[in-house]
Amino acid sequence: MMDDDTLLHHIADTLARVPGVLGVALGGSRAYGGAATGSDWDVAIYYRDGFHPDSVRALGWSGTVSEIGGWGPLFNGGGKLAVDGRDIDIHYRDLDIIDRIHAEAERGDYHVEPLLFHQAGLPSYILLAEHGLNRTLR
Repeated sequence: MMDDDTLLHHIADTLARVPGVLGVALGGSRAYGGAATGSDWDVAIYYRDGFHPDSVRALGWSGTVSEIGGWGPLFNGGGKLAVDGRDIDIHYRDLDIIDRIHAEAERGDYHVEPLLFHQAGLPSYILLAEHGLNRTLR
């Protein structure tokens, strides 16, 4: 089994080579230092045109990934995979959507997006906060 640093570099390097991916970042408890033993790894892939989930499926990691838009227009997809026996959550992040939300936020505009398991929904600017808190890997 790989140590944590080796695993993280392996995941980041592999995802950075996926066509259309322009950036890879670590999020969640592992990014802000709150991870417990056995915590999963939340990894965001930032893309623009040219990314397709089949490229992630082709990596051969076990698990499932959604289509783009599979989790709604804000958190627009991702999956749960296993790499070296550890749970990896992949989150798709469309940079065009982030740019639009950033422009809206600068005008003081936002919207609340309904999302499963979030009873009050999520404000669109959460993607900006996430982007600011995530740890850039590639």
